[in-house]
Amino acid sequence: MILKIGIHEGPCLAVSLNDRQDYFGQTVNIAARVQGLATSRSIFATTERQSPKGKFGRASKNISIALGREPKSLDLAKRHPFDLALVRIPKGKLLCPYHAHAAESELYLVVSGRGSIRDKDGITDVGAGDAFFFQPGEAHQITNAGDEDFVYYVIADNPRSGGATGDSCYYPDSGKWAVVKEGTEEVIVSGKETDYFDGEE
Repeated sequence: MILKIGIHEGPCLAVSLNDRQDYFGQTVNIAARVQGLATSRSIFATTERQSPKGKFGRASKNISIALGREPKSLDLAKRHPFDLALVRIPKGKLLCPYHAHAAESELYLVVSGRGSIRDKDGITDVGAGDAFFFQPGEAHQITNAGDEDFVYYVIADNPRSGGATGDSCYYPDSGKWAVVKEGTEEVIVSGKETDYFDGEE
């Protein structure tokens, strides 16, 4: 007997009929996919993240790490050449602030729901089956634009997790940077543009 468990939190429709109870809806469908990612005798759960005031929120599962990727390794065979994650943005939430990566490219494949994508050209609506791509330096932001969860896969090269790729993020709306300080420690900094040698001599 092989036991595989997938855990995913969210709303669903519960129906009782003929002394049996069953569950329906997008949450159940995602949980079924998550279960399929589990290995024998393992539990595979998505992780939730929300900003302090609740504007930004998501649940995600890093599939590449579940498949053995070692994010802190500099060995490409262990690190993998790309990262794959399953992401769910709840109704009314944005994934994260408008930002551009310095070294990371991202390919998105929409599974379900409706989203709006902000980039330098404005807002584009997307839905199930759509795909879109951002190269380094192309600022973008993803918002759930529908009445149900917005779910997609994202495939990224030079993934930031682990801090070993040299990637950084710039946030045009607020003028902040996310950079790696030492090793894998990430810090958020904000300041004015200055000369390269300012404060150095």
